[in-house]
Amino acid sequence: MRRGQLFSLDAMLALIVVIMILGTFTSASEDIKAEVTSLLGWYERANIGDGMMDLLVKSPGDPGDWEDNPSDVKVVGLRDDNYYFALDYGKLLALNSSKDQLKDALYSMASGKDFLLEVYLSRFKVNVDGSFPRYYLYNLILPGNDLGNVKISLAGNGNKEFPVSYISLTRGGTTYVGKEVCSLAQGGGNNVFLERNDYLVFVATQEIDVTVQGKQKFEETLPQNVRVEFRVLDSTSSYHMKVDGCPHNVTSIHIGGQGQVQIQISAYDNASPQIVSNFTSAQNFVEMGEPAYGFALINGSVVEDATTINESMARSPWIEPVDRYIMVSTFFYNLSAGPSKEEPILYGVMRYNPPLETSLRISVGSSSQGNLTLVSLLGTEVRGLFVYGNQGELNATLVYYENGEAHTKHYRGVNGVITVPFKDLFGSVDATDKPIGLWLYSLEGWRRDDVGLEITPGIRFLMGPRFDGAVIKLLVWDDS
Repeated sequence: MRRGQLFSLDAMLALIVVIMILGTFTSASEDIKAEVTSLLGWYERANIGDGMMDLLVKSPGDPGDWEDNPSDVKVVGLRDDNYYFALDYGKLLALNSSKDQLKDALYSMASGKDFLLEVYLSRFKVNVDGSFPRYYLYNLILPGNDLGNVKISLAGNGNKEFPVSYISLTRGGTTYVGKEVCSLAQGGGNNVFLERNDYLVFVATQEIDVTVQGKQKFEETLPQNVRVEFRVLDSTSSYHMKVDGCPHNVTSIHIGGQGQVQIQISAYDNASPQIVSNFTSAQNFVEMGEPAYGFALINGSVVEDATTINESMARSPWIEPVDRYIMVSTFFYNLSAGPSKEEPILYGVMRYNPPLETSLRISVGSSSQGNLTLVSLLGTEVRGLFVYGNQGELNATLVYYENGEAHTKHYRGVNGVITVPFKDLFGSVDATDKPIGLWLYSLEGWRRDDVGLEITPGIRFLMGPRFDGAVIKLLVWDDS
């Protein structure tokens, strides 16, 4: 090293290396600091969403019965008080219906950030497609307690035959349908003589008259497309049915003849609705993008407009999603609720079988003509009950299906009250561990206050909640 020279060449090179190392370390430190800062920010944002979701799904809220008085809420919680693993269905409904009253508590739970909440619920939905049959005659014995002349003919004067779209006759355990009835005509003619215990069913495509002549008179005109079922209880003369169209088919008939006969007859509309109940899981609704409800809170205000929500999220530098799949306890027993195709008036799971005498009592306190439709569910069995008329003359038709074939039962009211056995309405009293539901599907012509529904003896304490899946989706962002 020369005189006056501060560093040797080797020392200078070493110093340069040290400076480069220090520079690299400083740069790395700044990067690490930025990464740590970013990580802390993400952790803080994630904590907001997770924390809010935990408050919603892990606590019943403060107070625990906040859904009864939403204006006093401090913390919104959805947990069922009796089932730690499930949410309360009533609280889920209150969260949506009372969101304006809950917004301050929700805003605090979100640490003042903006959020979008979507709730997906599993549910049954019932549907009735078509018309229920109305009964015009039901197990009526003609001509009363005596024998007489009973005639069924085309409506109006003339005593003519009437067209039919269906006919069957059961005799001696064998059922003859359509053209097979022709084989019962005597002597190759067109008269089928009706015998005791014959069971005849036909569908008349035009109006027909049912007439009794003699001491006990009776006359009733039945509408077109009516299904008539009657059984010959007694016959002492040549009571017969004239059939036209044989041997290829039976196109029209006339029932009458000389003599003394007694029949039991029913007549009702030739119609049967399709009654279905579909269960859709919450996950299916997620895949379809169809929440039960959803709303956003932006700068403390409730927002439901999708465009406004999307624009707010677009302005935020970050968005944090949180999803939870959880069970919901659902129990309904409100027989005074209004009509709905989705919300049942009774819903849950039967813990025990009901007593054999359990029945549904339907009372109507109106002189106006009206009707209502009930849809019942027990296990996989779905049935429909149609109540019609007024306080003075009340009737009901039950429709159910066995092996794809529609069956009906008729009920007649007494003093404005119809009683339907539980076994008829739900299909069985073997109900333990089966889901049960009852929907007041429709109500027409009567006010809800005019109609009373009562199950006697009550089955509330024989039921428990049904547990179905739900999905709650939460998006948190900052549009400040």
